Amino acid sequence: MKRFLLLLSLLAASTVPLAKDSPACPRGGCQVQIRHLTVQPPCAADFSFPGFPAPQPSNVGCVQVTPGVSPAGRASLSFEGSNADHCYFFYTDPNATETNGFVTVVFTGVDGLVTVTNAEVPIFADNNNKLTVNVNCRGLASNNEQNITTVTQATIFTRL
Repeated sequence: MKRFLLLLSLLAASTVPLAKDSPACPRGGCQVQIRHLTVQPPCAADFSFPGFPAPQPSNVGCVQVTPGVSPAGRASLSFEGSNADHCYFFYTDPNATETNGFVTVVFTGVDGLVTVTNAEVPIFADNNNKLTVNVNCRGLASNNEQNITTVTQATIFTRL
């Protein structure tokens, strides 16, 4: 039993350094990054929600919605993907029947930089909803990160 435990502890000790590095990323971490994610319009300075105490960071926005109108409101996202081939996000749209209600918006970069300014996100939700939009950027083949996607989240609250 002691031999088994010794062997198990040696195996565990030999794999600890590998656990620090993601197997999908090169040693030292991934180079593809998402920076400066901003949602417009921003929330009021005193706006809070369970899990989101005031004041809200730039990746959280609040949209005024109009019931009975489609879309009920609009938000916009701005961000920068560095060391990225392309970036994308998707949102739900009940009118997108050919894609099962999803719309994907893709942005390509130049020399590893993807700059997105005020990309529109239509809101098809009622009052008092919290929507999450995942922003994804895919790495560069020149960095051997073409199969790596970095993800960050934008949160949009709806209000009357």
